[in-house]
Amino acid sequence: MHTKLKNFMCVIMLAAVTFLPALMWEWADRERLASSIKCYFLIFSVVTGLLFFPYRINLLRKTGIIFRTSYNGKEALFITIICISFFVLTCTLSGVLFSHLPHVTDSQAHYVQSKIFAEGRTYALNHSLPEFFFIQWFFNSINTFSLYPPGHALLLAIGQLAGVPWVINPLLGVLFLLSVYFLGREIGNVTTGRICLLLSSISPFIIFMSSEYMNHATALLMTTLFVLFYIRTIKFQRPKDALLAGIFAGYLIITRPQCMVIMGPFYAIISIYFLIFHTRTFIRLFMFMGLGLLPFAILFMAYNWLTLGDPLLSGYEFLLGPKVFGGWFNDKIVLADLLRAGPQIGRLSLELFGWPIASLCLVFSLFLLRIEKKYAWILCGSFLFAVSGLVINRYHYTNLFGPRYLYETSGLLIVMCALFIQRFPLLIRSRLRLHLSLPAVRATSFILILGLCIAGLEFQTLRLYKMYSSAYWDGDAAFYDTVHQVDTPAIVFIDKRWHRHVVATLPPKDTSPILFAINLGQQNKALMDQHPERNAYVVHGNIHPLWIEKIK
Repeated sequence: MHTKLKNFMCVIMLAAVTFLPALMWEWADRERLASSIKCYFLIFSVVTGLLFFPYRINLLRKTGIIFRTSYNGKEALFITIICISFFVLTCTLSGVLFSHLPHVTDSQAHYVQSKIFAEGRTYALNHSLPEFFFIQWFFNSINTFSLYPPGHALLLAIGQLAGVPWVINPLLGVLFLLSVYFLGREIGNVTTGRICLLLSSISPFIIFMSSEYMNHATALLMTTLFVLFYIRTIKFQRPKDALLAGIFAGYLIITRPQCMVIMGPFYAIISIYFLIFHTRTFIRLFMFMGLGLLPFAILFMAYNWLTLGDPLLSGYEFLLGPKVFGGWFNDKIVLADLLRAGPQIGRLSLELFGWPIASLCLVFSLFLLRIEKKYAWILCGSFLFAVSGLVINRYHYTNLFGPRYLYETSGLLIVMCALFIQRFPLLIRSRLRLHLSLPAVRATSFILILGLCIAGLEFQTLRLYKMYSSAYWDGDAAFYDTVHQVDTPAIVFIDKRWHRHVVATLPPKDTSPILFAINLGQQNKALMDQHPERNAYVVHGNIHPLWIEKIK
């Protein structure tokens, strides 16, 4: 009786630590609170039953299979099933939620630039009346091109050439699943990699970002691969690992240089340490790493030279001013900076898996209980430097697809969470000294994680699905389809507020059946005179309802 009472008290403590903070957080939302309480009660009942009656059902012993270092199934088959399922899911969401169109000004810029790259050019010749075809985050002059670095748009251009640009981000998501699997294996073992793969495949943060066109998908993949091969460089001291680490770091620079700005100093410090204390070994390795990075640095400068005429001038600086990067290096950090960064970290903790508990608690517990693996500190240091980047810059945080400014660290956090989950059964059994077999504790842990995923599906993933399906941000498929219902060839004048919904059709071409132009009132005549062969229409009203008037 004493053992059962001890087990019961452990369950009560576990429930209090994990679920009560989530209940308090949800108290303001009474509708979600009621459904979440049902999920918590179900999880609590299942866990309690498993702890008291772990041997009554033989099937339960097999549920902890994921925590074993090896099992009789084929690892390649397991990975293939997860990756194919993820790819099908994200491709489906790309069509159902986003109609295979970019919905955010950032991704619209990448999409339009990819069309330019697919034509074999770095910029497009703009219309002679560029004021009618404004694209945010573009240089809207005679030569039009995006201010963003070319990395992600180059990958989208492959999809443009194949006629399926919407496939690229789901493919990048699948490659990320594979990279985080191998990163987990590198730091832990096969079990860690398996857990990483599963956690990544059910993460709403990863799923929805992999279903649109944002460049964070490419940056996440390159960050994860860079960290993987940097760790392999330190472990095995092989030039090929160093070369690959440099290649992926270089591609990260031409995709989202901000990531390297905030995380690069951490790896510079580590590299300097190894150069000082292991000079002979690592000077050659870091030369190979630099050799891998060099072609991408040259490519970035060549792109700047072809588009702006200055290899050292980025699009950010040219369009937004020379002080665009000044916010990254404030000489005085005030409380307001910390308060602005805090909610981003909190949202990441809740949205990474969608669980009703803070995911970062697992990372904190990993180091607090001193059960981390040898190279986990590199992952933790990378995340802390990324967080410091949020603190020392003073840009306005726009919550597009979640706390996207920390998206590139998602793979590192997933690996640290997987390390904790993997060691959780042994931790419970050894430190709490429960009189339970290891298979029983593994089964209990697996069911607990499964219950958290089910709860997360209800109170987070489905909520995000509904939000993204309601004409998210600058994308409305009904509006897009309606304005295409005109007699071609045509010019369709649209209010500037709604013109961003058709940016995917730009840049304008004389051969395009429809030219979507901004409605400039009396100035519209100039564009109609330039294209006398086209019918002319004006879109009136809000997005819903709207009507189209033929004016020519």
